[in-house]
This record gives sequence, C-alpha cells and structure tokens, in this order.
Amino acid sequence: MADSRMVVSIKQKTASDWTPLLTTPANTFQRDAAVGTVSSAEDSATGLTLGLNKTTASTWSWSLNIPADKFTGYTGGDETQTYAFQVEMINPMNIRSDPASLERKVDMTPTTLALERYDVFQVAGKAYKYVDGDTKVPETKGTLVHITWPGGSGTDVVVGDNGSWQAVPPEGINQGEFTAQVHSDDAEGADAQGRFQGGNQSASVSHELEFRPSNSALPLTGGWPLSVLRILLLMALGLVGFVACLRNRQESRH
Repeated sequence: MADSRMVVSIKQKTASDWTPLLTTPANTFQRDAAVGTVSSAEDSATGLTLGLNKTTASTWSWSLNIPADKFTGYTGGDETQTYAFQVEMINPMNIRSDPASLERKVDMTPTTLALERYDVFQVAGKAYKYVDGDTKVPETKGTLVHITWPGGSGTDVVVGDNGSWQAVPPEGINQGEFTAQVHSDDAEGADAQGRFQGGNQSASVSHELEFRPSNSALPLTGGWPLSVLRILLLMALGLVGFVACLRNRQESRH
C-alpha cells in the first residue's frame, strides 16, 4: 500500500458517473511512519486535503472535508439528497482495487428556528425544515436544539411534536442574551460507527431574556390569589346564608 495512490470519488444518486474528489500521491502511506503520526495529502487539481493519522503499525485513519459546491445535482428536493462515496487504491501498475463505498442522504437546506417565548421562566419556539426545495414543515421529532445562556452555560433539548421545543433558564439567570441553534438532526447524523456526519446546523437565533411575572402570581390564573378569592367568596356565601336563616327564623316567630 505504501506505493499506491488512494482515490476518493462522489456520485449523486441520479448521476451516471463518479466525480473524483481527491487522489493522493504514491508516498502518502509511509511504511516506516511511527504510530500516532499525523499528516496530510493535498490534491492540487481539486484543492482538497486528506487528513491522515497512523493508528497502528499497519492501520491509517483518514478524513476528508467536502465543500458544498462538490455536491452537484442537489436541488433541495428529497430525491436529490442521496450521494455515494467511493474509495479505491491504485497500485504502481495502475491496477485498481475493489472499491469500498458508502451511501448517505445529505441535506444541505438548513433548519430554521422561531422564538415564541423568551422570559426568565421559559424560552420556547419551533424548529422547521424544508423539503422538496422550499416546502416548510416542522423539524423531525428528536432533533437536538442547543441553548447557550448568558454567562456561557448551555442546555440541550429535543424537538417534540409539531417542531416545538422549550427550555427553562438555569437558576440565577434573570437577564442577558441567550442563543438557540439546531446542532444535529437525528435523521442526518452519524452512522452506527460514528464515521459520518451528514446533518447541518441552523443559523443561531438570539434574544434578550425578559422578566415576566409568573402566571401563578396573577389573579384568576390558578395561583394563590385565586385560592384566597375562592375562600373569601365561600365565606361570603356562608355569611349570606347564615343571615338569611336568621331572618327566616325571626319571621317565623312573628
């Protein structure tokens, strides 16, 4: 393998041909490199760089960041989101190995967040995604939303039914600006081996925390003032009934 080149290619599902992303030089995988050696290999033709790490005496791990403009054929529609990735080795005799391939759905249309509440008792909103190009629908249930509070602490919450999400600010935070962002989509995340991350983050939304009195502190909302009013009302009704009984007894005597 030390004298072989590695070729990484991509193909959109509806395309017929593979598009080369990167071809490494023949000396990329150096046989005498020490375990733990970190290096890279650049393809001058495409401008992409392969990251390399020798993990054992005979094993290399590698990674490749693929720019969005390499995903040709993507229109935003669900049927154009699937891509295949292929890796081959080419020996000095120019003979190719059997390819290893991986197929994944890649959604490049960002999720959007809407804020509906942003006070010191709760922040909440909805997350939306786009399908078929520009059709706006609630984000997948289980999608992760990350909230960064004033001061830098964070909270992760999951999207529920109809794209809704909510979080309670930590104790002691009653002012300042918070941000919320979709960090991952469970349908677009890493595979079982954690080797692929196909989801995309949303843009951050932010707002200043507002102070609102708790509903429980307002009359007629179910808090203690309403309980007091109910008790007073019952006492008043009881008093009226008692007075009425006394009048009836006095009238009956006469």
